[in-house]
This record gives sequence, structure tokens and C-alpha cells, in this order.
Amino acid sequence: MKRPPSGDFQVIHLVRAAAILPVLATHLDPIHPASSGWVHWLWDHFQRNGRYGVCFFFLVSGFLITRILDRGPGAFRADVRQFYVRRAGRILPLFFLSVAVGLALAVISRGDVIRHAYCFKLPLNPLDPIFWASLFLFLFNWAEFFCMGAWQQIGHHWALFWSLAVEEQFYFAYPWVLRAAGSARKLVWAAGPVFLGAWLWRWWVLRADGDRNLDLSLGSFGYFDLIAAGCLLYFAQKKWGGAWARRPKLCWAAALSGFALVVGVYGSTNFNEATGWVEGPTLLALGLSLFLMGALNLKFFELGFWKALAWPGKYSYGNYLFHMVVLYFLGMTLRSWDILPAFLAFAAVSTGLAALSFHAYEKPLNHWVTRRWGKGG
Repeated sequence: MKRPPSGDFQVIHLVRAAAILPVLATHLDPIHPASSGWVHWLWDHFQRNGRYGVCFFFLVSGFLITRILDRGPGAFRADVRQFYVRRAGRILPLFFLSVAVGLALAVISRGDVIRHAYCFKLPLNPLDPIFWASLFLFLFNWAEFFCMGAWQQIGHHWALFWSLAVEEQFYFAYPWVLRAAGSARKLVWAAGPVFLGAWLWRWWVLRADGDRNLDLSLGSFGYFDLIAAGCLLYFAQKKWGGAWARRPKLCWAAALSGFALVVGVYGSTNFNEATGWVEGPTLLALGLSLFLMGALNLKFFELGFWKALAWPGKYSYGNYLFHMVVLYFLGMTLRSWDILPAFLAFAAVSTGLAALSFHAYEKPLNHWVTRRWGKGG
């Protein structure tokens, strides 16, 4: 697989930017809905499918994690300890900081009832052991699944941790699955039940009894196929990427058709409705995989022209965990602006905070964790 000199793919950051921006829009909308007319129509179609953005994250994450594993002794001979240490170094510093900031603001913000409830409200019983244990054990999505009724709605800052839990549950087993599979061909066969199981889970959720105290959509099984699709995309790119790179017309055809499919699904469906929930993630995974299979082998997406647009994606982890903090402090100001400048300012400040956190806090701690507990530590 060819890669840019930096060892990084700018197109991956562009996709992650396309993932984080709808999430930001979804959470800005209740505070600042767009006005009438075509702006309202565009804004509504952009912000209503924020969870599709999380689907993008899952697929890209599977690609990147597999790439990291393959850069060691090889994906199918993964050093499990080293993988867990690297994962802990990348995830835990910002996770702990986000929990601490959220807890502090949950206490400080109680006087502002509306913003407190929207951003940082803790469960009805703030000391609920299920809430805190599930948060730190990365089982939070299942706790939300069963306990949302008892918690009586929590702030969005906390609710965001559901997707991080889904990822960590998948990656806890993933290196062992790779070692057991032993080859890409066997891994493809092993992925079959994951894809089928995810689709069946989403289909079952759609038809399950409408218990308002259970958010069945938070179940991990409904998203594992997206991560698995990213894993398989890596092996496809590794095997055929070189040949595709010599055929730019094929790459452009794949990238443009995949892009068209993603835009079509995103704009014509609603994640909260039947087609969007059951078929939407599958179609998005197909379209995004096709787009990336082409775009990863085109120099066009590595041009400096895209650099600024890629920044929200480059710092997407911090963007995801800290954007509710930004919204809490800037929300009242942004309400007085038109929706486009309000959204751009929101995204810019959130990205700036995420970049500061990454370079001043996350990266140094990541290096410390990997040196301390990794090989030779």
C-alpha cells in the first residue's frame, strides 16, 4: 500500500471531517434551528442525520486500527499487549479529561437549568454506580440501553460516550480474532456473520416493542458491521491499491460513484426512520468503502488545497468529546447569528480546542503511556 510521506492519509481526515461536522450540527440545531426557505431545507437535511456521521467514524476507525496492527509484526500476528497499550495511550488521556471537565461543569452549571440539562445533566441519582462503572468499563451504550428511563435523560456530553464504548468492545476482541483467522481470506468469512448479525439486529430493533424506556438502537451489534467494513477495506487497499493507483480513471470512477451513493443516502433518508436505520448504515458503508478505495489512490485528495477542510477531522476525537463544552459557553452568543456563520464559528472553536488538547496534552501523555507500558517499558 502506498502512503504519503507523512505516513498519514489526508483523505481520511477529510472523511472524519465529514463525520464530525454533522454531529456538531445535530447538537447545535436545538439551540439554533435554521430559518425558513432553502437554508432551512439544507440545514435540516444536514443536521438530522448526525448519527450517520458516527457511522463514518466507525468505518474509518476499523481501517486505521487494522493499519496500525499491520505496521507491527503483521495484522495476523498482532502483538496484543502492544495493541492494548497503544489503544490506551490514544484513548484514555482525553477520555479521563473529558469526564473530569464534564463532572466539573455538571456541578458549576446547575444554576443555568436549560443549558445544564442539555449539556451536562447527570442521572437522577448522580452517584448511580451503573452510570460510572459502565462509563469507565466502556459498556456505556448498554447502560444507556437499559437505564435511560431511570436516569431521566442525561446531558449530551455524557450521552456521547456510547459510540466510544461500541468501538472499544469491538477492539477488545479484534486482535484475537485476527490471530485466530490467520489470513485475510479467512477474515472475510469470519466477517460474514458480523455483517448479517448487524443487519438482523437493526431489523429486529425496528420491529421490537416500542418500550420508551429502552433505546434499542444503542446496542453494539447494530454497528459492528461498519467497523468490520473498515477492517476489510484496509486489506482490500493493501492487496489491490497498487494496481488501482496505476489506473486513475478506475479510481475516479470508484470515488465519484461512492461519493454519489453516500450523498444520496445521507440526503434522502432519515436515520430515525425505517430505511435510514436498517438499510442506511449498510449503504453508507458500501458507498464510503467505494469512495475510499478510489480516493486513497489519488494524489488529488492529498493536495494542500484540502488541508484546512481536513482539520476538523484530524482532531475529530477531541472535537467529538469537547464540542458540548464549546456549545455550553458559546451557545447563547451563536443564537444571535445566522446559522451558517454560527455553525462555522462553532466548528472552528471546537476544532481549535481539540487541536490544543491534542498537541499540549494528549500527544505527550500518549507517548508517556506507550514508553512506560509498551515494549521496553
